[in-house]
Amino acid sequence: MVAVSSGEIIGAASGTIVDSLEQAPDLPGPVGLIRLAAVRADSRRMGVAFQLARAVGGDCLRRGASSLAALAWVYGGSGACPLAGVLERLGFSRRERLRDFYAGVGIGACPQCGCDSCSCSADVYVALSLSEETGTPLLVEDGG
Repeated sequence: MVAVSSGEIIGAASGTIVDSLEQAPDLPGPVGLIRLAAVRADSRRMGVAFQLARAVGGDCLRRGASSLAALAWVYGGSGACPLAGVLERLGFSRRERLRDFYAGVGIGACPQCGCDSCSCSADVYVALSLSEETGTPLLVEDGG
């Protein structure tokens, strides 16, 4: 999914459906997994990440997921998890922190911790369902 404003992409999110999630084996499967929600710096704090995460989670549920989970990036230096508030507003709860989750991923220099072998963690968030709010997400289009 992508969020577009004035003809420019300002955010993107992706998800997938997996049979089960190793980090949350008690979640009923199939599990809709929100893998990414990113918003351009000048478009943050405007609800874009919320709309994207809601759209991806809703899409997973419509495609047959019984529960939802998300892996949210935790900044190495500060320990901040920018997606935490969004996920909590959507009814997710934090299950655990996976230390050095991105180590060995080979993404090059991490934009937050600056390491070639990123030492940032990920928080696992889970939800048994995602309640759909009325209305359509503003400017959210299928990114194909």
